[in-house]
Amino acid sequence: MKDAYLAADRKGSRLAALIWVRRDYFARVEPAGPAVARLEELVVDDPDGAAHLLRGWIRGQGYGYPQDWAASAADLETSAAAGNADALFELSVLAATGRGMPQDDARSRDHLDRAAAVGHPRALYNVAAEHATGRGRPQDSARALELYVRAAEQGHARAAWTAGVMTLTGEGTRPDADRAGHLLLEARDLGFDLEGATAALPDALRQRVVAALDGRG
Repeated sequence: MKDAYLAADRKGSRLAALIWVRRDYFARVEPAGPAVARLEELVVDDPDGAAHLLRGWIRGQGYGYPQDWAASAADLETSAAAGNADALFELSVLAATGRGMPQDDARSRDHLDRAAAVGHPRALYNVAAEHATGRGRPQDSARALELYVRAAEQGHARAAWTAGVMTLTGEGTRPDADRAGHLLLEARDLGFDLEGATAALPDALRQRVVAALDGRG
């Protein structure tokens, strides 16, 4: 598979280059030199910020570079300035944890909100969770459910599960077993362990989930 991406890279496919470098990073292929050298070429002309995002990840983890969270944050800032939603989300994590920059909850929330505004699924999920729990934002179950559904629409499996359970129990909306069943099956289709999560629920709620799923069968 890598050979195919390398061949496409040689023919001028920037996407193929990013893919094989990213795959090398996640697989921790050694030596890292070829991936790092290609990435350094890619960041020179990076209109969508994808190469800086990847270098930010890699610098933070120390693959092929000395581990350097400040350098990671700088790359992510460059990527975010190009409109990259993944970079905005990663910056929200760094600001929340104080890695590569001073810990700053307000800055973290700003990055998170900006990522959510453009439909980033993990950002939508995190904002929804904050509204659901009232941690860092006003507690608002209806708003939480709305954002969980939006995250599910962007492919976030746990968001679909959470939205399904909320819809079933009437948290943030009127109870709707049919709609809940649809969301729960969507979670399964997105790769969520529906059987395991259902088994872990309290008895009464588990029975309601099973009934909602049976109603969709």
